[in-house]
Amino acid sequence: MKRHTTRAALAGVILLTLLAAGPVQAEPIFVTGTGLGVSGLEFMAPHYFRGFAGQLLLDSGLPGAGDDFYAFCVDATKPRMTVQDMTIRPLSELPDSGNPGNVQPDAGERVAWLLNHYGTTTWLSTDGDYRAAALQLAIWEVLYDPYGGYDVTSGNFRLLYAGSQAPLLAYANGYFAGLGDNRAEATWYDVNDPFGRGQDFARPIPNPEPGTMILFGSGLVGLARLARRRRR
Repeated sequence: MKRHTTRAALAGVILLTLLAAGPVQAEPIFVTGTGLGVSGLEFMAPHYFRGFAGQLLLDSGLPGAGDDFYAFCVDATKPRMTVQDMTIRPLSELPDSGNPGNVQPDAGERVAWLLNHYGTTTWLSTDGDYRAAALQLAIWEVLYDPYGGYDVTSGNFRLLYAGSQAPLLAYANGYFAGLGDNRAEATWYDVNDPFGRGQDFARPIPNPEPGTMILFGSGLVGLARLARRRRR
């Protein structure tokens, strides 16, 4: 457990370091399809909507599929658009100035932990449609309902006709049990639109490879030593 916690912490440091290395600029993201998940579900959040829960396939606009990636919605209250202008930010900064609206405090870091643990290719390789859909439900529940009382069948966010979705409920409840007091960092795609249109997305930060961890750790040690020398 300690090793996984260390890797998650290093992943968060890597993301924050990369974002701090230069100005964060908006860029277009194309919503090109869906991945694993379940369609035709009905929700209240708090208004009614019917749709898909699971992975969304996004494209950064480069030729070919090399820049395509899967993400999850972190803004159930707004419809997504085919092309959205997005700013990449740490998910710990969500919510920001009420966008997305009505989000619980500290929700970004809790969602990040869920993404990093249950949004992985390894986890979704088995029973992927239900696992991915349940992860999306869990994300929305964490965003819109108070911490510690998670139940996707009641509250500000809820799945309607949940009695027919036993696998989704089982997985979602398992995610909540695993979440506990855990926090992490992930990547937030924050939509930019002066008219309030479009959805926000988030994707997990993969655990760094051992070699990457060693190199990055060595770099942090070197920077610390340099800082001490300068103070002396």
